[in-house]
Amino acid sequence: MEDHRAARDLRQGSAAASKRYAELVEAWEKNGRQPFDPTPDVEQMKPLRAVFATWESYLDASGRYVKAGKPTSQRGIVALAVREFIERFGDVPATRYSERHLLQHRDDLERRERLSRNGINRKVGVLVAGLRWAYGRGFIARDAWLGTSAIEPLTRAEAGHRDRKRVKRAVSLEEVEKVAACLPRVPAAMLRLQAMMGCRPGEVCGMRWCDIDKTPIVVDGIACWTFNVDGAKAEHHGKETSYAVPPKAQAILDQFPPKSPGAPIFSPSATMAELHDLRRAQRQTDETKQMHDRDASEGRMFSDRYDVPTYRQAIERGIRKAKVTPFTPHEVRHGAITRAAARFGAFAASVFANHSNIATTEGYVHAPSIERYRVAVGLEGLGNGGLPKAEGN
Repeated sequence: MEDHRAARDLRQGSAAASKRYAELVEAWEKNGRQPFDPTPDVEQMKPLRAVFATWESYLDASGRYVKAGKPTSQRGIVALAVREFIERFGDVPATRYSERHLLQHRDDLERRERLSRNGINRKVGVLVAGLRWAYGRGFIARDAWLGTSAIEPLTRAEAGHRDRKRVKRAVSLEEVEKVAACLPRVPAAMLRLQAMMGCRPGEVCGMRWCDIDKTPIVVDGIACWTFNVDGAKAEHHGKETSYAVPPKAQAILDQFPPKSPGAPIFSPSATMAELHDLRRAQRQTDETKQMHDRDASEGRMFSDRYDVPTYRQAIERGIRKAKVTPFTPHEVRHGAITRAAARFGAFAASVFANHSNIATTEGYVHAPSIERYRVAVGLEGLGNGGLPKAEGN
């Protein structure tokens, strides 16, 4: 109502309109005859589609999300998150963007039942990073960025029902040995090595002899080698990653003499060749012409290097044969770190795992539930619940 009165009072030719015009002219003169508000830059008038395209080009040109000359998996997640957002809001001018657009997009993601809470937060986090970059370059307004930066990730209280992932566990050495006994020689060696050294699945897959330093590091009379990881997870932070190679691990590696120092130690093609020879040796009937022709022809080509999915599939086959509780290769690392923490403490386990923060190590340590019962029984044996006896008056 007040806005209507103001518009009516400032109608053309009225005294109020003339007075207001004189005030604006005076203010304009004092401002050096410049516009009161800066004229928006043409770049700032881009739609969000163009802004995010510029951001992605910046990421690629600056070498973000690149390791060993190849884009990382995170780069693919960035591309997917941006594509989903601009499908709906790509034509919105950057100057008109506000946090409500991002919240509406998050609401759309929540309607997709198969997305986990962490998956939603990860995609929104990518968009927030892009919008932070856009704000720093003047594409979006300060108020729009402040509203965006105030958006909190979804919590378990809000969307905990989406956390369907199986809780990780620490795989014991007994389980590792049962599964390894059901695997071909190459993946069995990889599994045993990972359980001893505590390395990541991708790191054991990429082991090369040129990455192994045989200079002895003697501890308590026992000589260890050092495995220096090439292209490690934290390499872009300037952090080197290395693992101790104890004698039992050395004995496993010695079973795979190097064809060339830069070649992967463990190869799916070598695994399949060994399986082929084993099956031929175990065959009870005579060799047929079809078998001879098949062996002489070029068969299926296998990679010279294990990747994590192939390694995981091999372990899954061994788990089914061994009939043990399912686990993933990464849980083998959890088991090694848990054993290190139980024996030597959290700090030593953090160094063993190449963690920069001991809080990260705590997420890998899984105490068995039997410990609470052992403590309860021990306290009961002390009498008075383990508390000192009260002194009499």
